[in-house]
Parts: sequence; structure tokens; C-alpha cells
Amino acid sequence: YIGFATLPEQVHRKSVKRGFEFTLMVLGETGLGKSTLINSLFLGDLYKDRRI
Repeated sequence: YIGFATLPEQVHRKSVKRGFEFTLMVLGETGLGKSTLINSLFLGDLYKDRRI
């Protein structure tokens, strides 16, 4: 079935097939859990803590 009711689903399927790219910025003070948030969103250690 193709129609307006399923338009969001169609767009989602098409973008998953083609692949997509996005940018995410997380700002905040030290120790607020920014790295933990990013790692939780993507279910892994995408961003390792960097100590300066």
C-alpha cells in the first residue's frame, strides 16, 4: 500500500536503504555525563572519555 498515511514509514525505509549521515553536538560542563549519553544512544563506546 502506498499513500499519504504511510509516508513517514516510506521515508524511513528509503533512508535506511540508502544510508544517511547526521551531526550531533552535546555541550555541557565536565562531569555531567555527555560521553555516557552518546554511548547510551548508540549502544557502545563510540566516544571514549578523554582526560586532559
